[in-house]
Order: sequence, then C-alpha cells, then structure tokens
Amino acid sequence: MRLWQTVRMSTPPRRFRWRPILIAGAALIVLIVAAWVALIVLLPPARMLAIARQQLSATLRREVRLEGASVSIWPPVRVALHRIAIAEPQGFQHGAALSAFAIDLDLDPFALLARRVVIRSLTIESPTARVQMNADGTTSLDDLVAPGPPSHAPSAAFELAIHRLTIDGGRVLLEDMRTRRRTAFHVESRTSLALDSRSRIETSGHSTFSGLERGTFDQLLHGGLDRSLSDISLTVDHQGKFDPVEKRLALERLDLGFGAAHLLFSGVVDDPGPHARLRLTAKGENVQFGELLHALSAAELPALNGVSGSGRMDFALKIEGTLGPGRMPDVTGVLGIRDAAFRYPGAPASVSALSLDARFAPDSLAVSDAHARVADQPVSGTLLVTHFADPAVRFRVAGSFDLAAVSPLVAPKGTTLGGRATVDVSGTGRARAPDAMALAGRAELSGVRVASPQLPKPMESVSGAIEFSGDRATVRSLSGRSGQSSFTLDATVERPLAIGAKPDSIPPANVDFSLASPNLDLGELLPPTPGPTLLPNARGAGRVSIAHLKQKQLDVRNVNAHVTFDPHNLEVPDFALDGYGGRVSGNAKFDLHHPASPGFAVKATVDSVQADALLSAWTPAKNLLNGALSTTLDLSGAGSAPQQVLRTLTAVGLANLTQGELGPTPALQAIAKLTGVPSFEKLSFREMKLPFEVRNGQIAMKDLNIHSSGSDWKAVGLMGFDGKLDYTVSTLVPADQVARLGADAARAAGALADPQGRLHMSFRVTGNAKNPRVELDANALRADLAGKLQNALGDQGKRIEQQLHQALNQTDSTGKPVEFNAQAAAESLKKIKGKDLFRQLFGPKKSAAPAPTAPPPTAARVDTAHAAADSVKR
Repeated sequence: MRLWQTVRMSTPPRRFRWRPILIAGAALIVLIVAAWVALIVLLPPARMLAIARQQLSATLRREVRLEGASVSIWPPVRVALHRIAIAEPQGFQHGAALSAFAIDLDLDPFALLARRVVIRSLTIESPTARVQMNADGTTSLDDLVAPGPPSHAPSAAFELAIHRLTIDGGRVLLEDMRTRRRTAFHVESRTSLALDSRSRIETSGHSTFSGLERGTFDQLLHGGLDRSLSDISLTVDHQGKFDPVEKRLALERLDLGFGAAHLLFSGVVDDPGPHARLRLTAKGENVQFGELLHALSAAELPALNGVSGSGRMDFALKIEGTLGPGRMPDVTGVLGIRDAAFRYPGAPASVSALSLDARFAPDSLAVSDAHARVADQPVSGTLLVTHFADPAVRFRVAGSFDLAAVSPLVAPKGTTLGGRATVDVSGTGRARAPDAMALAGRAELSGVRVASPQLPKPMESVSGAIEFSGDRATVRSLSGRSGQSSFTLDATVERPLAIGAKPDSIPPANVDFSLASPNLDLGELLPPTPGPTLLPNARGAGRVSIAHLKQKQLDVRNVNAHVTFDPHNLEVPDFALDGYGGRVSGNAKFDLHHPASPGFAVKATVDSVQADALLSAWTPAKNLLNGALSTTLDLSGAGSAPQQVLRTLTAVGLANLTQGELGPTPALQAIAKLTGVPSFEKLSFREMKLPFEVRNGQIAMKDLNIHSSGSDWKAVGLMGFDGKLDYTVSTLVPADQVARLGADAARAAGALADPQGRLHMSFRVTGNAKNPRVELDANALRADLAGKLQNALGDQGKRIEQQLHQALNQTDSTGKPVEFNAQAAAESLKKIKGKDLFRQLFGPKKSAAPAPTAPPPTAARVDTAHAAADSVKR
C-alpha cells in the first residue's frame, strides 16, 4: 500500500504534462492572429493592389490592367491577382496579348530559409494567350519583359520547385501574319516543375489539347474557322529532365494519346536543335487505324479527305542518329497493320482486309507481304527501298482494282475514276530517275471512266492493254469515247515513267504513235476554258487519221497528218483534209516555249473551196460570196486567246475565185444608191484575184481585181478586224453596158467616157463594215478628166485642167467649198476651142434624165460640171 502511494506521489498530475503543448499552441495561434492583423494593417487590399500594379509596370514593357490583388497567410502565404491583362505592343486598343481571370500562388515561406523557393500551388484560371507571328520572324511577345538593372554582385543560387502548376480553361490563339491564317485551341494542364541550383529542370504532368480551330482571316470574318478537328483531343503525359549545361534532354516517358491510341516515346536528345543527336524508342500499341485516318482526314491531306476506316496498328522502333541537312537518323524496328479497312465517301466499294509487315533497318525499308481486297478482289504487293539519300526501289503489285474504290488515292483532286484495272507489274530502279526504271508485266483497262472539271464530258469506255518490258511500254488498242467522239491509239514508249516528269528535269520519253478516229469533236475533249498549252515530257512522232473532225466552226473530213513533237514544240510536216467543197493541204509549226502565249506558223494551199461555205462557217457573212476559191496562205502569230491571236497575226496570200457572185454587201449597196445603179448591189464575175496581207490587226488589199460580164472592178486599201474600212474602189463599165445602167449613169457617161465609150467611176469607202460611208473620189475624177483633156487638146489641156481644178476646188475665206460656177467655166472653155472640140472631148450628148432630189455633195459638183459641158456644147 505504501509502495503504491509512493508511486502516485512521484507521478505529476496530467494537466501539468499537457501544459507546454497548450502553451505552444496558444502562442502559435496568437502569432498567426497577430501576423494576420499586421498583414491587414500593413497590406490592405488597396495597398496590395497598388504595389502589384507598380511591380508589374516596372517588370513589363506593356500596359497592364489589374482589378484586384490580395495576400493572406492561410495557407502559409497566398498571393492572389484578379482579372489581369497585358496589352499588345500597340496598346489595349489592339487587344490583350495575355490575360487571366485569376492567378493564385501559395508559397512556402519557411523554405526560403534554406534558399529554396517552393510554390505549393500555382493556379491560372481562364488564361488566354494571343501570339502574332510576323513575316520577319518576330512575335508579339518579343521584348515583353523589361531588362533589370545591371548587377555586378554574384547572384546566390536558389532552387525552385512548383509542386502543382494548374491551367484551367486556357485558350491559345496563333496568328500567322505572313500566311494570314489563324489557329486556336483549348488547354487544360496539371504539371510540376523543379529547378535545382545547377539550373537543371525536372518536369512531369498531364496536358490536354482540344477544340482545334483553323482557317484564314477571311474565313474568320465571313463564317468562322474550320472546326473539323475540334472533336479530337490530344493528351500528353510526360516526365523528363533537361540539363542546360550538358545540353541533354532525357525523356523518361512521353505518351501521346488520341482516342484509344497511344504513342510512347523515351530516350535521350543531346544538343536539342536542328543538329540534335537522337537515341529514342517509339512504341505504338493498339493504335486504332480508323481514329488515325480520321485525324489525318480532318487535317485535309488530299489523299485521305473524308476517308473512314477500322483496324489496328502496332510498332516498335528505335531512332538513332544526328539530324541535319541531307542526313536522317537510322530507324530500326517493325510496324504492323492488321485487318484494316478504309472507304472513301461516295465510293461504291471499300478496301478491306489490309495487312502488312514493314521492317526498318539502317537505310532501308522492306514490306515483304502486303495484301488486301479491293471491291472483294484480292491485291498484293511488295516493296524494298534502300539508300534513302538516293532511294533505290524494287516493287511488285498484282491484283484487280476497282478504280472507284481508290479514286481519291490515285486521281487528282476533283477527278473521279470508274471501271477496272487488272495489274501485274514489277519495277526496279532509282526513285529520282524514273526514266531509267526497268518495268515488267502487263496492265489491262476495262470500262474505265474518267470525269474531271478539266474535261467537257466524261471519258468513257476506255479499254486496252499496256505491256512493259525493260524501259519500253507498248500500248495496244487503247480506245475510248467522249460524247459522240471516239478514238483508238497504238503506241510504243521508251522510258514511260518520264512522261509525267517536269519538262527539262530529266530526258523526255520517246514516243511513236498512231491515232485513228471515225469522229472527233475537240469541243468534247479539250478543257472548256482556255489556258496554257502544255505538252508532256516526251518527244517522238506519229500519224493521225480522222474521218470527221470538228471544233466549233471547223468541220472537215478525211484528215491525215504526220506529227512530230518534243516538250516545247509541235510540228505537222504535212497535213491534208477535205472541207467546204474543196481540199486543203500544207504544214504547221507550234512553239510552246511560252505556254501562255504559244507561237504558230502555218503554210497552206486551198484548192477549189466553196467560198460561201467557208465564210458561212467562220464569219457572219452568209451568202456574201459565191464561187470556187483557191488560195495560198502563209500566216503566223502567237497566243491562245482570240484577242492575243488577232494582235499578233500576220499573213500573206493570193486568193483566186472563179465563176461566182459578190454581194449584196453594205458597201456595194451604198455604191448602188450613190450612183443610182441597182445592178451594182450584186456582181457576177468570171474571175476575182485578191493579193492580201494581214498585219497589225488589218487586212491590206493589194490591187483586188474583179472581172465581171458587165464591168471591171479594182480595190486598194485596208479592212480592220474591228470592222473599220478605209479603201478605194474603181470600176470600168464597157460601152455596150453603159446604156443599161440607167439615165443617171448615162449623164455621168457623157463626162467620164473614154474614147471607147467606157465609163469610169471611183469611190472612197470608210466607216465600218455594218455602216459604211461611200462617196465619189474627186481626185480620181480629176485624174480621169485630166487624162482625156491631154489626149484631146495636147498642150492646151494643161490650161483646161487647171481651170477645172480651180472650179472643182474653190473655197471661201473660211475654207468652205464654193458652188461651182458653170457659166464662167463654159465661157472660159469657149475661148479655147469650138463646138466640135467639145463633142470630141465629151462625146455625143445623151438625153438628160431628171437629177436626183438630194445628191451627195461630191455628186452634185460632178453633175454641175456635166451641165456646164452641155452648155458649152450648145
């Protein structure tokens, strides 16, 4: 009992055992409360906001907006900034470069005692970053931070740790001012970062990128950006270290995921940059082929636009080597695709059961067995590529292809294919020298259909065979049709793969061909809009035989021609055709060194073509000229559009027509109206000869001669392609036809008849082809009168000629013509010779006919001269 009492007396009461703990807790509480009170007193929200604004303005070179700032000691130290925005370089009138709804920072103050900055949590709510990439390579974030004052004191090394960096509801806008394109996406991120005293960085975390939008500035203004990829999320899980001293990035794990697909990377990158040294491994497990195709399709790869599919892909690769111009790292490993399928939108069939194994080795790739089913028909292939710097290729493909199923994969954009191609072809050679590729095998086309915006009508029922042997391909009976047109082609081609190369990049293919067609309308085959004329990278010769050839106004038959060509020239050494009731033959050359403005030169002989059929086809002048036309033609020019051709066209020729008719034309109708001779509206002729020259958009007539039964006509002058007229027409009517011309012409005959009684008239034709202006040519009349006076009077003719010249060309003080004084002229002529002389000069007097009520001015003056002559004779 005493022992127990002794123990109880030696044990202190329980309240005394907890007293120190209670005292320490109370002191801490008091300290926290005191610090909190001091913080409220010393740093109230208004003062904290002013300090934060001052510090931000001193640190940044931009305008800054900050609506709120606070600091608290629970958790240990928390700093909060609310509604912060940093302006663009030009100021807030151009928007904000960076902004956030709130930034919360929780700092561990006790770590500062150990020279460590520990941020327990840094949360950025709803941040937006707008980055402009300028054409000169600069960005809108350059020079964002102002440089601090220079310091010569060595800085103490601090360690930095951010335990949790959170970005909630982030958005990034990238604007490329050079291409005028915009890209936008959302960011959610949870990461951590640590910086030790040697500036080594260690980071890990998880980020999600989604809601991708892209497009041009114009799209942004007129309907929004493209959101085809907005439903695809890219996740990035990473863990790694970077040593700036050793310039080494160690990736412990980089996991890229989209959907169920994950691509895993790990390894080391030394000297990150354009010449980095890589030692990486890449693994892909259960990569969903359909999701991969969907992502690539939404990325607008032309060959995969709109495609959908299924299946899986796995790979395990090692990537080792140094990057740089002309250098590629070595890739080793395997890639496999199993049970994949894909289908293009609108395609009648799919590609299914696609499987292949690709094996990568240093500087080589081998696909030993690739097989699939196209429209349920088996196809297979192999591929070996070595020496990637200058790839050497060996391949084989065999199977029956439904072209509609693979049309978007092999055809240009906008072109659709149909029909079937059965192929068994192998090849060996350098990828950069397709002209030297050795091919073997055969390809057969059956019922192929090609529809393209470049073709007026689809090309249909294309069938034939192509056989390959070494560097030669033989085309056998390749036939097709388009609308009412059809053709059959046979050809041999040396180095056939060179045809599709850019001209002058490699030697052209050699081609020899034969083309036959029962009916060929070029309007059904050539592009509907004019464009540059291009030839394939080929040279050779061929024969063309077309039973019926059409292109717009051209409609000819029995066309036979020899053709030679190279990438820049097309020559037709000889051609012959039947058309317009006659035959045309000659040769032609086309210079295509400048495709937008090709040059041409044609020499042709036209034999007995019906003039009306030719003019009716090519001009509006129907029923204008009848007769058998024969001519030689030498013309040249340049251009593909009609206006180009008209500006550059030059031509020289001699046209000859026999047993035909000319008219009625507006010009002949005007001459008939002026003279009062209706028969001049339409001329029947035995022969018409027309030497002509085309230059500067005009046709120059050189001494046109028309010999008709009632008169002979000559014309000299110019006619423009724009319809402008400027030429002189003269006619000589035999004496036995003069009486048939009518009373008005008979009166004129008394003044202009030559000693044989023939009638001379001259006219000036101006204006345009639809509304010509025709007037008697006074100069030609004077020349005729002067010639007759010289014959009748000898030396006295000069005096009479001068008087007639003065009489016909009198003007007043203002330069206006004065009415001819017939009486004065008659009196003057009487003094020179008597009555018999004037009978000899002007011929027997004809019965006068009533004068026209309103003769043209020139004709009125001639009629006045005739009246004067009658007065003198009386």
